[in-house]
Amino acid sequence: MVKVVLGIVLLAHGIGHLLGLLPIIGFAPTKALPNWDGQSWILPRSQAMLGHILSGVLWLASMLGFIALAFVLFGWLPVDWWQPLALGASLTSIVAVVLFPAGFPTVVNVVGALVVDVVVLGATILNDWSPTMLDS
Repeated sequence: MVKVVLGIVLLAHGIGHLLGLLPIIGFAPTKALPNWDGQSWILPRSQAMLGHILSGVLWLASMLGFIALAFVLFGWLPVDWWQPLALGASLTSIVAVVLFPAGFPTVVNVVGALVVDVVVLGATILNDWSPTMLDS
């Protein structure tokens, strides 16, 4: 049961990365994210194309990584994939959220995303956690 709940949390977190991705490809109403234009606070406005490409890659990679992590918990992907996926998805998501915080509608979304990322990253690195620890 714990695997299913954690899997749902990771699946929701992964799908939540659509908030950053959809507006830059034109599929989300700009009213929901009026300040989000696909640009990073760190890149100059003259690098608009680079900002769109970078944010698109980061949001998509984060989304797919966390969905894959959920699939590992559901037993649909090999458990051996957990550690590389957890490290990659968490780090990619942290970079995306830090570089493109306007991709989320509120500060609560930004903080919530970072909390999930840090918990997954910390559990994987510090505790060498894997889904097999829930088997018993």
